[in-house]
Amino acid sequence: MWLEKEKRVGRWLSLPMHPDDLRKAMQEIADGNEALEIRDFEAPFIIERDDDVFTVNEAAAVMAQYDYRLVYALCGCTDNADQVIRILNGGQFRVY
Repeated sequence: MWLEKEKRVGRWLSLPMHPDDLRKAMQEIADGNEALEIRDFEAPFIIERDDDVFTVNEAAAVMAQYDYRLVYALCGCTDNADQVIRILNGGQFRVY
């Protein structure tokens, strides 16, 4: 995921990562006082520019525990990452 501040200074972050490391990276990018945006990402689910980075990180951490083919298939037939996580955590899927 590419995270940047308004002045086009950014950094690529590979999620999931430890929340403390994510917080530190965000502070380095923003210098403590500017809004950050998600500009680019490689994820099976939709991420908006103003999504909470920690929420995206948590979703990535859950999904990383499963085979990427299952995650991509579920993301392709659901409306959002929250649904995918509910399905994965609840074991409400069958793989054929």
